[in-house]
Amino acid sequence: MQRNTSGTLMCIQPNTPEYWMYKFRDTALDTVDSNNRTSMQTFFVSWISIVSSIPSVTSIILSTFYGHKVRTRSRLLVTLFVVFLCFIVFTGFIEINTDSWQLGFFILTMLVIILINTMVSLFHASSMALIAKFPPQYVQWYLYGEGSSELVSAILQIMSLAISPSTETSALIYFVVGTIILGTTLLLIFVSKYSPLMQYHVHSDREDMDTKRPVHTIAEIAATLRQIWPCILLTCVMYLTGVATHPNITTLVVSENAGSGSEWSDKYFVPVITFLGTSVTSLIGRFIAGSLIMKRSNQNIWILVVIVRGLLYIPLEMLCNALPRHHLPVIFRHDWQYAVISGTQSFSGGAIYNSLFLSMQ
Repeated sequence: MQRNTSGTLMCIQPNTPEYWMYKFRDTALDTVDSNNRTSMQTFFVSWISIVSSIPSVTSIILSTFYGHKVRTRSRLLVTLFVVFLCFIVFTGFIEINTDSWQLGFFILTMLVIILINTMVSLFHASSMALIAKFPPQYVQWYLYGEGSSELVSAILQIMSLAISPSTETSALIYFVVGTIILGTTLLLIFVSKYSPLMQYHVHSDREDMDTKRPVHTIAEIAATLRQIWPCILLTCVMYLTGVATHPNITTLVVSENAGSGSEWSDKYFVPVITFLGTSVTSLIGRFIAGSLIMKRSNQNIWILVVIVRGLLYIPLEMLCNALPRHHLPVIFRHDWQYAVISGTQSFSGGAIYNSLFLSMQ
C-alpha cells in the first residue's frame, strides 16, 4: 500500500505554469508574452520557494521532536486531507475572474501554497517514520514512488493541455484530476489499516507506547546527527543548488522558436522538456543509483561531486533561454542544448538524492 501511495503529494503540486502565467498576465494587453512578463509572472515560482522554505523547515523540526506524540496514520490522514481541501480551493478559483484583484489573488495563492508545502513536509516526515517500520528495501521503493509521482504530474499536465486549447479548461482538468488522486490516496491510507502487510509491520499497541514516550532530547538528536551528518549536509547542498535553478529558472526558459505559432514551441516545450524530461531522467537516475552508497571511505569523493555539480549547473541553467533577462547573455539558445543540460542535471540529482537517503539507513 505504501509503495503505491508514496510521492502522491508531489504528483499534485500546482505545476501548471501556463495557468499561473495567464492569471498574473498584464490585463491591459490581455496576452501572455515571454518577453514582457509582469513581476508576478517572473517571480511566481521564486516566491513559492521563498515563502515555503521556513514553514517547511519548521514543520520538519517540530515533527522530529513531537511527531511521535501523534499516531503516524493520523498524521498522514490529516495532512493529506488539508492538501485535499487546498486543491478544492484552487479548483474553485479557476473559473473566478481575478483580473481586478491580481495582487490579492497572488497573496492568497502564496498563503495556500505555504499551507500545502507545510502539510507536504509533515506528510513526508510521517511517511518516512512509517516506512522505517518495514524492511529496508521498502525505503528504496518509497523513493522510486516519489520520483515517479513527478512523472505522473508531468504526464497529467501534458494531457490536460492536449485535451483543451483553453488555458483555464486545461488547468481545470489538471486540478480536478489532481484532487481525485488526492481523494483516492486519502481513501487508500484510511483502508490500509486492514492490510495484512500493514498489520504485520505496524502494531497499534506499539504505536500507543510510542505516543507516550518523552520528547526527543537535544542530546539524542545530536547523537544521531553525528552519525549521518555528511548525508544531511550534502542533501541540503543538493536542495539549495537544485532550487536555485529548478523550477525557479527553468519554468522561464522558452523554446528557440517561441512566438512562431508552433504548438511545440508555444504550448508543449515547457511541460515536455522542463517537467516530463526532467522527471524521466531523474527517475532513471534513482533506479541506477540503487547500489551507490556513501561510506566513510568514499565520503570525500561524494562531497566533491556534489559541490562541482552545483557550481556547474547553476550557471549553465542561467545561460539558457530564460525570459525576461536584463544582464546575462543567452549562450545555450537551442532547445536540444537546454534539454541536455536539464536532463543531465535531473539525472545526476535523482541518483545522488536516492543514494544519500539510502546511505542514512
